[in-house]
Amino acid sequence: MLFGAIGTGKTYISCAFALELIKKKQIGVKFITEYDLLALYFEKKYEAFKSFRECQILILDEIGKRVLADWQRIQLEELLSHRYNEMLPSIYITNLEQNDFKMFLGSRLADRLRENHLERFAFVGESLR
Repeated sequence: MLFGAIGTGKTYISCAFALELIKKKQIGVKFITEYDLLALYFEKKYEAFKSFRECQILILDEIGKRVLADWQRIQLEELLSHRYNEMLPSIYITNLEQNDFKMFLGSRLADRLRENHLERFAFVGESLR
């Protein structure tokens, strides 16, 4: 999990990491924002949505940027739970503080991530933009 203030390089670093995995290790990586992921489901693009559930490595950006409707929360929870159950590596990016992120996910999913030894990396400082 990469968390911290807006503009501190979280997305940049995760994309640079993804490019290295793709180039040097031939590993499939998919990047998407929470909003765009849930839009796929809303637009009934279920196969595209499912591809993010099943990809080798998922980078999910802007988690917790907006309040979710019940159906959005359910789909996000199902996707993250599936990746947890299948032990599929994921990088979660958020501007939320750790406790706010835990509250956003809910205690059940936060507990699963903790059990899975979720590594947390704080990005601090002024915006680099």
